[in-house]
Amino acid sequence: MATRSIALRSGAQMPMLGLGTYKLGAEGSDSLAADRAALETALELGYRHIDTATAYHNEPFLGGVLDGSGVDRAELFLTSKLRNADHAEGEWRGALERSLEALRTDYLDLYMIHWPLPDHDLYLSAYAELARARDEGLIRDVGVANFLAPHLDRLVSETGEAPAVDQIEFHPSWHNPDTVASCAELGVAVEAYSPLSRGADFGAEPVAAAASAHGVPASQVVLAWALQQGVSVIPKSANPERLAENFAVADTTPPFELSAEEIAAISALEGQNQIGHDPNTYAGMQR
Repeated sequence: MATRSIALRSGAQMPMLGLGTYKLGAEGSDSLAADRAALETALELGYRHIDTATAYHNEPFLGGVLDGSGVDRAELFLTSKLRNADHAEGEWRGALERSLEALRTDYLDLYMIHWPLPDHDLYLSAYAELARARDEGLIRDVGVANFLAPHLDRLVSETGEAPAVDQIEFHPSWHNPDTVASCAELGVAVEAYSPLSRGADFGAEPVAAAASAHGVPASQVVLAWALQQGVSVIPKSANPERLAENFAVADTTPPFELSAEEIAAISALEGQNQIGHDPNTYAGMQR
């Protein structure tokens, strides 16, 4: 199965559907065997885009499974993120090198600043340092996560370049239209975390109606809604059936397509349900 992809600034192709791995194989987990089986199943299905972060505490687990999977590194698209505690000068390189070692690779396809932490005001210098690591070949593309339009505008104004990707909370009931518009203007690819909103949007009338009309699960409708707008998605699941359902939507010949009217109706749910933290104030994930 061929999956849709998007070209990043480096020219690399990023699969538009990846596997979110928050808590999957995390240190101290009592479900490591099940988590390993889930990741192995995802790879067997064809998942090649794997998203993690230092703050997820699962990079060693992922590195071990990926290294033993038989999948060639060149086929994989690996993303990790700079921990909030490592924005300061002198911290970021050690953090990046630890991620590379844990993931058993000598480069990352995409490395992101996990949160802007505007009160700390270090994201500009951190971005400049990551751009240097990109120039050294340790990173293929530099991205950001949870950056809102003002953060992006300042970053571009001060550094002279836009990030390759902005990973933001994006689902029918909270899809950050101002930030998405800013990304479009700046040429930044948008990637959705929590694209399934933990099922919160599945019962909404326009989602349920589209699912019924196309004879598909609500989860596929929500993913198709994002993908048809050019937004990449990283849903998380450890269920083999759900993994397969999610992956099918990203086929270059998708099983169904939403109409413009269906997309507009689903988009009208905006503003009802923010799951994550406010990027203007959040300062957690320090360890």
